[in-house]
Order: sequence, then C-alpha cells, then structure tokens
Amino acid sequence: MRLKNHHIFLFVASFACFFSLAAMATPTRQGIDDSWIRIRIYEKVKRLSLMGSNIEVVDQIEAFRNVAIAPVSEKKLNIELKRKWDRSLLFLQKDSGPVSVRERSVFIRGQGMRVNAQSITNFIQIYKRDASFDVIAYVKLREYLKGVVSSEMPVNWPAETLKAQIIAARSYAVFMAEQRKKLIFDVESSIKDQVYRHTEDDRMDPLLDDTANMVLFDGNRKLLKAYYHSECGGQTSSAKKVFGDSQMDFEVRDPYCQGRTWRLEIPKGEMEKYFGPFKTLVNAFDPIKRAYAVTIERSDSLTEAIDAQKLRMRVGSTRMKSTWFESRVRGDKVEFVGKGYGHGVGLCQWGSRQMGIMKKSFREILAFYYPGTKIVSLN
Repeated sequence: MRLKNHHIFLFVASFACFFSLAAMATPTRQGIDDSWIRIRIYEKVKRLSLMGSNIEVVDQIEAFRNVAIAPVSEKKLNIELKRKWDRSLLFLQKDSGPVSVRERSVFIRGQGMRVNAQSITNFIQIYKRDASFDVIAYVKLREYLKGVVSSEMPVNWPAETLKAQIIAARSYAVFMAEQRKKLIFDVESSIKDQVYRHTEDDRMDPLLDDTANMVLFDGNRKLLKAYYHSECGGQTSSAKKVFGDSQMDFEVRDPYCQGRTWRLEIPKGEMEKYFGPFKTLVNAFDPIKRAYAVTIERSDSLTEAIDAQKLRMRVGSTRMKSTWFESRVRGDKVEFVGKGYGHGVGLCQWGSRQMGIMKKSFREILAFYYPGTKIVSLN
C-alpha cells in the first residue's frame, strides 16, 4: 500500500537526469521533505502491544481520507498473529474487550502512539506474512531525518557537521526508497540502513530549514547512495571494494580523523564456529589503510580468502569495530588490535565533527568526503 501522490519514490522515478526528475516532482512548499517514507521498525513479530489514544484501524490507506472510523481503543491495542482455519489471521483486541479478526494487513493511526521503544506520530501498517508480521511506520521525510540525525550524532555537535549529515542521510533515504519501491518498506530503522528514533527536539529545525530538500548527485548526474560511518581512522574506504558499489569507487586520506584504538580477543573455538578447523588469520596489515580481504589458515593446512567486511559481520560489528586491524594468535585466543569504527565508506562522522570545529561549511565537508558530487535541491 502507498499514499497516493505523496510517497517519496514518486519524486525520484528517474535518476538519469535531474531536470526531468525536478519536473516530475509535485510542487509543494517543502518539496521532497514533505513526502512520505516507510520505515520498517519491527520485522517478523507475532504479537505486540500498541499504546495510545483514539486508535483507529482500517484495511486500506484510502480510508484515512474517506471514512470516519470509530476508535478501537483509548489506551491499548493488542495485536497477535495466529493460525485458524488453516491460514494466518490477525487478532486485534482493545484493552480486555472483544477480539476482532482481520485476514489481511491493516493500517492503524492514533494519538501519542508507542510501540515498545518507538514513538509513532502518524500511522503504521501491520503487514501480515504467513507466520509473522512486520510493522511499518509512515512518516514525513523531514520528520524522519530529524530522528535519524539526532540518533546518529549528538545534536550539540557543530551545526555545519549536522547539516552535512542531514544531506547525506536524505540522499541515502531517497535512494533506498527508489530501490525498494516495490517492497513494503523503504528503510530499516536500525543500522541495517539508518538508525531512527522519533524526537521532538526543535534544535534540529533550523538546520533542516537551511538544507531543505538537498541531496547529493554523482558526476554522472545520478542520486548518490551516500554511505557514512563513525570513524575512518585517517583513511576512508571504497564502496566498490567494501560493498561492490561502483558509484563510490574512491578513497580519501582524512587528516581530520585520527581514530581510536580498539582491542578484541576471540577464542579459537569461536573462530572455528565461523570457519571450521582454524590455525591462524593472515591479514596483510597496512599501517595507512584498512584491509579488504584476509586469509584464514586452517589446521588442516587449507587456506581460505575471506572478505574483511564479511569477517567483521560474522564476528559482530560492535565487537570488531572496523577492518583496519592486525591480528595474532596468543595461546587459545586470537587477538585483534585496530582503529576506527565502521565500514569506512563515505562521510566520517568524527572527521566531519573536526571539520565543523574548524569552521568548515557543510558544502566543504560534503565535497571532501564525496569528491566529484554536487548538491541538488529537489523542490
């Protein structure tokens, strides 16, 4: 289900040429920031409790405009997926009242709604699968960016740094909305895409005003999937080498980010869970750049080349903070010593903070981390 004429992908049906794209956009006061974006806040759940008041449930999005719906609950709505009559059904129950059954996905809106830790200001879709359901929140792009940037960066960081982050986050979101326009959601609310938590902090408002509708286009006049990360440690990575994305095939030496050192010890037994019989890890450590591949040497004398980013994901991205490391075996443990935090592609948040402290503008920050790109306003 999509909101007619308002969903974000309608503004970006073609990235081949900005001028044709701009001509297609619905002329509004706020431009693309006033369009809707679909955020998947929960995936494959079987039950949840939604808190709020004046909660309304409908089967189709058009009903929000055309039909007056009586409130289902003033305080709480319980939703559970069960199997009955050899098919899955949604069971909805207001407080401790009677249960209503829905065979298909439903939309829910209300006031002051909250699903676990997530506040919902507009409405959500309960998208029914065969054995579970997803929860999709619909918010305006401006509201989404406010929640993303305040989650990704402290709001007391330099204003120009925050502006650069807003534009990068907007570019990423619009890009993903186009990529996933045939799916049920545009972006995840987690580190799978961009961390999103609703906020009412008005300190972001003037920064959103100053950068309204701005996105990044690459040298081929295509919208940029603007990756970013926490700390590059002094050298950013190529998106082509990390993700296979040829659009950002460049690396940037970054004097603004020094990168903090981290250490990690992993039992050899744990490594064997990932790679089988394990002897040691051979990585071609380079003191001035991160690794893109490492070699696993097995106890059975076989070797295996592993993508460094895949290794990090297997171990855990919060444990192995980056792929810029050297390793050695100490007894029954593998020791890693590295620097930086994140995949290293695109904007370095800590480096951009230092640039902001040094009075660099958001345009200078973006030009540094995304060389060859242009800032375009989609209004």
